[in-house]
Amino acid sequence: MKFTKLFSIAFLMICGLVSYQVNATNIDTNPEIGDRLLIQSPENTTYTAVNMPKLNFVVKKGGVANYKSVQNTLVEVVKISQNKKGESMVTLQRVDSAKILGLKKSVSANYDKALQLGELKKA
Repeated sequence: MKFTKLFSIAFLMICGLVSYQVNATNIDTNPEIGDRLLIQSPENTTYTAVNMPKLNFVVKKGGVANYKSVQNTLVEVVKISQNKKGESMVTLQRVDSAKILGLKKSVSANYDKALQLGELKKA
C-alpha cells in the first residue's frame, strides 16, 4: 500500500515535469515579425518546409542548379499567417535585401516544420 502511494506520487510528479517542458518549448516556437533565422541545408536534395523555387526554374532563369548559395543565409520574418491546418506559415526575406537564388524577394515556410527538420535555425 505504501509503495503504491509512493509510486503514484512519483509518477504524477514526472508527468507534471514532462508536460511543463512540452509547454515551455511550445511557447518558445511562436514566430514574431522581425525574428532572424538562418537557412540551413535540407536533409534531402530539396527543401520540404521552406518553399524554395524548383531547380529547373532556377536554371531557366540563368542560375546555378543547387541550393548552396542560400545555405547559412540570414533571413527575417516579415509576415506571419496560418494555413488551413492551423500551422504557422511565415514569409521570409533576406536581411541584406538581395533576392533569394537571384529570383525571388521572399519565400514562405512552415515555421514549426522547418525548425523541426533543421531547414531553419534561430539566429
